[in-house]
Amino acid sequence: MTPARTSLAVGLAVLLTAPLLGAAAASAAPAPGEVLHMIGYDDETISAFDSATNTFTKVGTIPDSDVSGGDFNPVTRLVYYIAETDDDVYTLTSLDPVTNDIIAVVPLSGVDESDDFQDLDITSDGTARVLLDDDRLGTVNLSTGAVTDLRPVLGELNGNGLASSSAGVLYMVNFDGNIYTLAGTGTGYAPTLVSESVNSFGQNWVADFDSNDVLWFDSYEPNGLWSFDSATPAVPATRVTTLSDDAGALYFVTPPALPLAAELSVSTIVAGGHVTVTGENFTPDGDVRIELHSDPVVLGTTKADAAGTVSFVATIPASTLAADHTIHLFDVLADTSTSVPLTVTAVPTPTQTPTPTPTPAPTDTPTPAPTDTPTAAPAPGTGSGTTTPVTAELASTGTNAVDGILTGGAAALLLGLGLLVAARRRHARA
Repeated sequence: MTPARTSLAVGLAVLLTAPLLGAAAASAAPAPGEVLHMIGYDDETISAFDSATNTFTKVGTIPDSDVSGGDFNPVTRLVYYIAETDDDVYTLTSLDPVTNDIIAVVPLSGVDESDDFQDLDITSDGTARVLLDDDRLGTVNLSTGAVTDLRPVLGELNGNGLASSSAGVLYMVNFDGNIYTLAGTGTGYAPTLVSESVNSFGQNWVADFDSNDVLWFDSYEPNGLWSFDSATPAVPATRVTTLSDDAGALYFVTPPALPLAAELSVSTIVAGGHVTVTGENFTPDGDVRIELHSDPVVLGTTKADAAGTVSFVATIPASTLAADHTIHLFDVLADTSTSVPLTVTAVPTPTQTPTPTPTPAPTDTPTPAPTDTPTAAPAPGTGSGTTTPVTAELASTGTNAVDGILTGGAAALLLGLGLLVAARRRHARA
């Protein structure tokens, strides 16, 4: 620990005053959902920054009073900080950022007793580096505290703050307020000046990036909290607020990522049809790949909007087998995915309409010519002029009339025969 740090301090307090030395006041704020925290160098406190009022509020305590750097690990979701004990031993402590409970404490090893630690940086993949007071950088195992691969920063820069951007670029802030990028080589780290301070600092402390790639650091003489947008390096760092003391180690706590979610406009679809795929909680403005499984078929790639939502109209290939499938959405940058089921049915086979049997044309049936029906003569003595058909007369008489005629004829025949026989007898006698 440098004498300048240990000579300062009587507690953490923040005053909202006008910027000093001509630095313009900044309206900077951490990225949405992130909270900037500070572990006091000497007052055993943990404070959270309120960007609306530009003030720090105490949220917890720690058992250490000589802190020299810390950072949040997005992989383990724990905070790690370096502190020096009364026995001049440096330790690495992990704590829960929600409860501020201590998880573990391990001694740092692999360095000389004369080495002082300046800052701790943890990248998005959980890799941790430490910066020593002689401008050497090393990798630290967060579980064991072992420091390895110590290499110098090429040039005497008096670095103090160490932080990595979202793209993995390593930045260092030195005691004068100058900001450098560091490129690792086989023999050390080559610095490149990115922003030269317009202020005259007595000392600068630790640094950390928020997810918008804005670099935050605190300083002594003048005391303050500063921000620097790495996207506009020509603009010098500006002071966000004035601190009454040398403050402490800075780190951002990001909320846990929300799980990816997706849904489809339909749950069942005919092969060759269209389905609208929607999703949320993807990387803002990031690429999202949509696939059909079981056998992966890429249906297309789209971009999430600034809020991380996705909407895409996918066409299911006409050759897709009728079965239960899944639509997968891949967040390319975050290397995460989610899926939703989809049932695909076969294209219906068209039903053939039977050929109608022709109906034969009707043939004309000749109509027989009408026949005249004979009219019976009127019965004698009627005098009425009304004629009665013969058929009617037969219907009324039946067989009696015929029997009478036959009987009468037979009688007449017998009578004639009798007369003939009598005539022959008379002739014979004569």
